[in-house]
Amino acid sequence: MLAFKNQVALLLAQVLEMDKENIFKLLEIPPEPEMGEAAFPCFHLAKLMRKAPPLIASELASS
Repeated sequence: MLAFKNQVALLLAQVLEMDKENIFKLLEIPPEPEMGEAAFPCFHLAKLMRKAPPLIASELASS
């Protein structure tokens, strides 16, 4: 699972142009498998990007 989390952090770092280590710290593994394999809380980015978290999530999903 650690390799998967590293890969997700790397991909998000490229899209967001952020530090991979910071993204890795924010990534979470959902408690239930039906919730997905990884979760990234966009609330942390809202202030930096000056956008609403749902908008950020939508943009990431389309990337």
